[in-house]
Amino acid sequence: MEATDVFPAADRMIDAGGLTLLPGGVDPHVHIRYPGGAHRETFVTGTAATAAGGVTTIIEHPISTPPQYSPETLAPRVAAVGEQAIVDVAFLGAAGGKHIEEIGRVAEAGVWGYKTFLHAAPEGREKEFAGLTSETNYELLKVMEEVKKTGLPMRRTGKTTTSSRERSPSCAGRGASPRSITLPHVQPSLKRWRWTGSFASPRL
Repeated sequence: MEATDVFPAADRMIDAGGLTLLPGGVDPHVHIRYPGGAHRETFVTGTAATAAGGVTTIIEHPISTPPQYSPETLAPRVAAVGEQAIVDVAFLGAAGGKHIEEIGRVAEAGVWGYKTFLHAAPEGREKEFAGLTSETNYELLKVMEEVKKTGLPMRRTGKTTTSSRERSPSCAGRGASPRSITLPHVQPSLKRWRWTGSFASPRL
């Protein structure tokens, strides 16, 4: 392939005549976590495994040390991707009750959406969940109001208890994600989506 303004010149030409050519896959739920948890994985190892499986784009979720709840906490992770990743990487921002004022700023920094947890940080993992939790209905409502202003989707991960492990099979319209809501939380969540006009992507 000749070099263009969009693509550099190819190092190697592959004759794919007679073969089936598939587009690269997209994995919308990834937790590489680097630079947090570097002993387990980096963007080098994580994206190499991704590419080996035919996936060329990942959406990295915000659990890290710290999560990307502000442009300042996002920047080191973006820099690491530039140095290490061999596939395309997009980020979800952390949206929580403790850093509501940062939600709009991190959208301007380039995140593709948000995630919030409906519980306190697990004991001993407070740094990994900083700015990522909406522990009360009031905090969740304020978070959703701020997310709405950005026009981006948000994944809301509900509490999982012994009596609520079954996930909702479907949610109507442009509402909440069935993958992120336990049954006791469905109706209150749908009300909040309507009140604020925010929405959740069913694929985050």
